[in-house]
Amino acid sequence: MSEDIKLVSSVKDLNCWISEEFINKLSSSKKDVILLNGPLGVGKTQWVSLFVKQMFGDQSLQSTADNEEAGNGEAGNEEAGNGEAGNVKKENVTSSPTFSLHNVYQKAGLTIHHFDLYRLSSENELESFNFWDVFKEDNAYVIIEWSKKFSILKFFPGWQVHNIDIDFLDKNSSSRQIKYTKSK
Repeated sequence: MSEDIKLVSSVKDLNCWISEEFINKLSSSKKDVILLNGPLGVGKTQWVSLFVKQMFGDQSLQSTADNEEAGNGEAGNEEAGNGEAGNVKKENVTSSPTFSLHNVYQKAGLTIHHFDLYRLSSENELESFNFWDVFKEDNAYVIIEWSKKFSILKFFPGWQVHNIDIDFLDKNSSSRQIKYTKSK
């Protein structure tokens, strides 16, 4: 398992890294888990938005917030999402699933599942919104924000696992450091 480190100073740089480097690391079977970690406000949801746009283009996509719990929380950063009540479809939108826990983006036979585990306090809560069921799918990417809260790496047999840690370069900089590792 090798580690790549990239410094990005703008959304444009991040988008270039996703399109020119990261997407080439995805498996041909389209069974990839992306573990996305970093402090509040570092840009995890921005990363997801750019990834979804790269995978689907700027054309319409179907998005579903998949949870019965509604929320419109405010935590003072990009992690605060606009969760939607169960299965509300939105067009051309990616958002943080902090309150809905699970957003689904679909287009042309490809599904991107986006989980945010920030509010969960135990691994047992993963069952409450069918977390494990998505790993029965083909042609899917699963993005999990805050995955380091739990020891879930051992549960993805047959899936390529990508670890992405995003961190502030320093307190006074808008630059970010991205640490990337891939494991089987």
